[in-house]
Amino acid sequence: MTKLSNAPRWIKEILLHWPIFTLALWISSSFFNGIEFQTIESIFISSLILTALNLFIKPIVLVLALPLAVLSFGLVVPFLNGLFILLVAEFINGFYVDSYLTSVLASISVSILSIVTQIAIGTTKTSMFVKKKQSSFTNKPKDGKKYDEETIIDVEVKEKNK
Repeated sequence: MTKLSNAPRWIKEILLHWPIFTLALWISSSFFNGIEFQTIESIFISSLILTALNLFIKPIVLVLALPLAVLSFGLVVPFLNGLFILLVAEFINGFYVDSYLTSVLASISVSILSIVTQIAIGTTKTSMFVKKKQSSFTNKPKDGKKYDEETIIDVEVKEKNK
């Protein structure tokens, strides 16, 4: 355990994201008929390459595509992720994707499953608190509503300590 804490950050990121991407790709292949893994090794190898692409190449591509991402309100990101999945499927034997549309849909499901898995295992570094406060005036709403104009809902987002 001490050896892993002294490891470089990129190794920790790969060891964290690789199983998550493996699970997400495996579940996505069961959702979509256009994605097929012939062996278990092809799932592990393609998820390792996809993890490396997402950790090292995707930030560079996103910086290059930043004007397009801003204009499309970020809708270009699933298409870039689909391109990465299609690229990995092209080079890995035993991993087949029917079409670009299938890879885009799979990238959306992989993203959702990755987020859900990271929340479930607690690797996200943010937390959100929602608090309802009454104003200093204690006027009850006259129309029977639960909230009035003086009701304040405060949303606070904090970064967790490492």
